[in-house]
Amino acid sequence: MPEVAVIEVPALIIGNAPGLQMETEDREVIRCAPGKHLAVRYVGDVWKDRVFDYMPKAMFRRISNHTDFLRILPFDKWVGNCDNRQAVYVSRAGQRQYQAVFIDLHDCFDGAKWQFPDEASMGTHSAKHVYEGVTGSISFEPMLN
Repeated sequence: MPEVAVIEVPALIIGNAPGLQMETEDREVIRCAPGKHLAVRYVGDVWKDRVFDYMPKAMFRRISNHTDFLRILPFDKWVGNCDNRQAVYVSRAGQRQYQAVFIDLHDCFDGAKWQFPDEASMGTHSAKHVYEGVTGSISFEPMLN
């Protein structure tokens, strides 16, 4: 997962950045307030690394941490992630391997609803080949313990 930190966002930035707003499920737009906010660092070096949001099945084995898809699924189930599991793929400068970085946790606890719907597909990645080789609950160890 990307690095996360609490940052201080001054009023000057909020006032000069019209995109700093949120939209509720009722389509109400709320401007962000100055003060402490949770920040997620961009996953790559914008000048050196390549970042993709899609990885073809034929290239899946070039992901150095492809088994982490089996580690993040129990987490997504535990926190009630009602969105599809999303990842971006980073190729560091000069490397032919990719690293999957898991992003987008905004629908944990079913977003603003704070509930845990019981649907098998929730929290899973749309590319089902990431789960090939799963033989049962043992495939998700040590995360289950």
